[in-house]
Amino acid sequence: MSAAEMKAEVELHLKKKVANESVLPVSIMIGPFYVSTDGVRQGVSKKHRSLATAVLELLAKKLRMQAEEVSTESVGVCRMFGFVCLFVCLSVCLFVRGITQKQMIPKCSNLV
Repeated sequence: MSAAEMKAEVELHLKKKVANESVLPVSIMIGPFYVSTDGVRQGVSKKHRSLATAVLELLAKKLRMQAEEVSTESVGVCRMFGFVCLFVCLSVCLFVRGITQKQMIPKCSNLV
């Protein structure tokens, strides 16, 4: 599933959430009985919101894996080109992994 498809899926669930909130009443009268449907309404709304969140988490996980893959491949390429290029590539890789510049020096020695 591509990022565009995932975005469309998230938008679909959020639209369904809003549509259900506007369509489902808070309560209904059935003859002499007053029936509260608010629990069902909130449950359906919460389910669509959680589905949208799950799709976004899946996209984040997929993108994290791709970034890690690119990071690993770039370290291998940089090793072929020498130390100066290696330092630049390691800086980029560590940035992708979310490591700050202060943490970079100890991490570089582990990757070389």
